[in-house]
Amino acid sequence: MSTPADPPQGPNRGNPTLAAQEDFDAIAAMLEQAGLGPVEVYATPAAGFPDGVVTAELPAGPDVARRMLRWLDFLDVLDAIAGKYHDVDTVQRLILRGLTPSGALLLLIGNFDETTDPAAAELIRNRIEQQDIPSLLAALAQHENRTRT
Repeated sequence: MSTPADPPQGPNRGNPTLAAQEDFDAIAAMLEQAGLGPVEVYATPAAGFPDGVVTAELPAGPDVARRMLRWLDFLDVLDAIAGKYHDVDTVQRLILRGLTPSGALLLLIGNFDETTDPAAAELIRNRIEQQDIPSLLAALAQHENRTRT
C-alpha cells in the first residue's frame, strides 16, 4: 500500500498566491455548482507539475463515499491509493487520481476516520489493491447507507 506524502502545512495549503487562491476558489465554486461539492481545492506538489496537481478534498462527514461516487461521472479514474500521513493518524485517506473532461490531472481525496467508522477504513484496506474503484465506492456508499441513515 502506498502512503501519500505529507500535505502542505499552514493556511491555504502551502500559501498559494492570491491569484492562485482565487483560481482554486473558482474551481471549488464550479465543482459545487456541478453537484460535486462541498469541496476544498488546492495544489499538491508533484514532480513534473511545476504548479502542482489540482486536488479536490471532500470534507469529512457521514456521506464521503456517496459524494465520491458522484465524481465517477466527472472524473476518468486512472487509479487509487489509500493511506495515512503518519502511523498515529486515525484518518484513512482514499485518493483517486484521474482526468477531468478537459484532460487535466486531478486528485480527489476522501477522508474516513478509523475512530468513528473502523469498518469503512477496513473495507478500503481490504479492497484497494483490486483497483475496482466503482465497486469499492459502491460498497462504501452501501455501508454509509446502512450505518448513517
